[in-house]
Amino acid sequence: MTEREASADVTLHDEHAEVLRRAIADPKYVGEIDWADDEIEVVETKEHALVNKTARIVEEVSLKKIGADHVETVKDKLRRQQVEIERVGPDGRVLPSAKA
Repeated sequence: MTEREASADVTLHDEHAEVLRRAIADPKYVGEIDWADDEIEVVETKEHALVNKTARIVEEVSLKKIGADHVETVKDKLRRQQVEIERVGPDGRVLPSAKA
């Protein structure tokens, strides 16, 4: 499995509300203001990037083992060591062997 970094530039949209204040010097303007208790509602929005990944099958991979028999000639030296055992009595004489 391999991994690699991927990136893309995405444009996201944000909407924010600001309250602006400014001084008014004209007394005639004060008479034009509606002093009723009204509510003004402003909805702020913000987009977030969402990443979705989808698996795509692009190929199938399989394995196959191939076996074969062959003949080889193996050469080496064989060694054998033979030992002859003689039983000796307490006087140092060779005793006759007891064969079964």
